[in-house]
Amino acid sequence: MNSTKTEQKRTDILEYASLRFGKYGVAKTTIDELARDMRMGKASLYHYFSSKEDLYYQAIEFEAERFLKKIIEVFNKDELSLKDKLVIYYNEKSGIRKTHRILFNLFSLIIRDDANLKEKEAAMKLIEKESSLVKSVLSAHHPADSAIEDRNLGNFFAVLGFGALFPLEILNILGDEKKKESYGANFSVLIEKALKQD
Repeated sequence: MNSTKTEQKRTDILEYASLRFGKYGVAKTTIDELARDMRMGKASLYHYFSSKEDLYYQAIEFEAERFLKKIIEVFNKDELSLKDKLVIYYNEKSGIRKTHRILFNLFSLIIRDDANLKEKEAAMKLIEKESSLVKSVLSAHHPADSAIEDRNLGNFFAVLGFGALFPLEILNILGDEKKKESYGANFSVLIEKALKQD
């Protein structure tokens, strides 16, 4: 099998595994199920990944890279204001429960203090990459503003966005549309207060 086909097969497995791990979790997912559902032999799956845990951590990394790619696309839209970029970025993050369920579950484990060391490291790696992206877009819009570095605003927005996933869940349970609207409006105010208007 040539390297292009091998990479495509790995990508296919990672896409499927990230969905399955996202839906059922790592404990309730077996290699047998993954292999059967993908219509491949278990030995073939082990050809690409050494264990279920290896596949799980690579699926987290795969989804993290897909998520970051979406963020980069938003940040590269020159026609958008900084505020609009940050609001779209925040909305993208608030949607990861549906679009990147494995990442949502990862941060749920961390919030509940059930994450193992490798899961915490994977989450930290994602936050660091994301912080760097946010910092670069803030600096591009305000190159002379030393407060971006001094106040660590890139990290502030990256962490705030993940932390905000869980209050949104509570608001959804309450079903109060007015509270949900004010939550989004407050985030816009926070962006304006954290940065000068562009």
